Order: sequence, then structure tokens, then C-alpha cells
Amino acid sequence: MTWGSESVCFRWYWKGKPKGAGEMENTLAIRPIGLHKYKSETEIRELEQHFFGPPDNEFLMRLNARTKAYVKKVRKAIGVDQ
Repeated sequence: MTWGSESVCFRWYWKGKPKGAGEMENTLAIRPIGLHKYKSETEIRELEQHFFGPPDNEFLMRLNARTKAYVKKVRKAIGVDQ
């Protein structure tokens, strides 16, 4: 099975997603419980900084605006930021 428009997983995700459910910064999921593709220790530690590091850390500052908006929403929801 491969990832892409012909993938069973990919089709299932979009077919099962409720209409009107947002993505990224507009998503309902404010507590990410599974993060795919992040395998190395360096990637995991960078994610830790995104979600739990200081609000002005270098990793957070490097994110594009859309991703940064999502991360800020999660940080607020889990009580890292006010």
C-alpha cells in the first residue's frame, strides 16, 4: 500500500472525515495524539519544543504561518500558553 490519492488509507481518511471539519489551524483536534513521519530523536525533540518550549523558541519561529497558528492553538489548549 502506498501513500497518495490511490492509497486505501488516504481514501478512507477523506471519506470518513466529517463534512466541514477543518484542517491544521481550523481543526477540531487540539490535542495531537499521533504524529506520523516523525521518527528520529531530533524530530521528536523539535516537536517537543514546538508544543512545550518557550513561546519565542527558534523552532516555533521557523514554522510557516498556518502551522504556527495550529501549534499556538494546541499550546493554549493544553495550558502551555495563556
